Amino acid sequence: MNIAQIISSMAGGGRELDAVPLVKGFLDKGHNSIIVCRKGSYLDKKALQEKLPIEYLEMSGYVDIPDIIRLAALLRRRKIDVIHAHWTRDMFNIIPASRLAGGIPVVLTKHVFSTIVKKDPFHSWAFRNVAHVIAISDLVKYNLLETVPINARDITTIYNGIDAAIEWSPGRYKKTLRQELGETPERKIISMIGRINEGKGQHLLVEAVARIAGKYPGLRVVFAGKAEGAAERYYEAALKKRIKSLGLLQTFRFLGYRFDIPSIIESSDVVAGCSVFESLGMTLIEGMAMGKAVVGPDTGAVPEIINDGVNGRMFRYGDTEGLAGILDETLSNEERCSRMGLEARRTALSKFNISNMVDRVKTIFNAVIRDRSNRQFHGKTTFYDK
Repeated sequence: MNIAQIISSMAGGGRELDAVPLVKGFLDKGHNSIIVCRKGSYLDKKALQEKLPIEYLEMSGYVDIPDIIRLAALLRRRKIDVIHAHWTRDMFNIIPASRLAGGIPVVLTKHVFSTIVKKDPFHSWAFRNVAHVIAISDLVKYNLLETVPINARDITTIYNGIDAAIEWSPGRYKKTLRQELGETPERKIISMIGRINEGKGQHLLVEAVARIAGKYPGLRVVFAGKAEGAAERYYEAALKKRIKSLGLLQTFRFLGYRFDIPSIIESSDVVAGCSVFESLGMTLIEGMAMGKAVVGPDTGAVPEIINDGVNGRMFRYGDTEGLAGILDETLSNEERCSRMGLEARRTALSKFNISNMVDRVKTIFNAVIRDRSNRQFHGKTTFYDK
């Protein structure tokens, strides 16, 4: 099977980087899978780091005629059997290119919860010409049913998977953040992974930690992520100003964007997430795979990940006092912290395993390829959730 994973976004979130473990997974199972992205994007950098096959296209607009023609030529040259798209915006280029290349079926993974109803003619056309849609959580699936013109039978929930056996495996990384920062094994470290963004909620962690820092001399909190754009840089500056006013400059570290997230998590005692809303919550899943205690908000799809008190802890979003209490309870009880970490890893291995994800996605690909001759973009596959 020849597969093209396509996304033109320049950002570096879960939507963009999800293609990397998928390509690796399909290659490991003997299929030809490539990434089609924009040169210089975060996906490009990550794919180069992983030595994955890449093709470059700009697709900088909603309808980019020259790139539609170039993409169609690429699809024919690579003899692509199925296109896997990761951004609805790209569909306005991908669908015409797939037609020019002979009617290659398109599967779309929807990564993001939408607050806008999109049942206009353009989106109706796009979803009518998609063979199947994958939702990364049940939350996103039900959101799709409410916001775009699609039937429930044409959506399958498949959680994003990670390589918990190798890449996200405890004890694998010899060079860790503790070594980089010169920290001793006894020092407590809380990590938070993600863009420096008000929606990600770094300010909530700052306020919560301020309540307990006196109890844990030498406590370190690391933010691994980058502020993008003027608004986020302003937010980052405000965060640092607040941290200084609290007298916690030695407690917090801003690491910027990092590609060595597994080694950072390896050094952590707790992996925290404080987002106002997550369509899934990959950083929490990554922390779970590394056998760490994770703490996340009771919003978005986080309840689909965390079983409170079993494989992690949840706090009421915005309740910094409650978050502080949970962090204190987790840091002070090493036995319970370790027990939750073990259960968290079990959850990651069973529920968020990349091999299982690839197998389920492959089943959908086989179905849409099989139905290609009958569908020809006028009908839909009848692939149901199992």
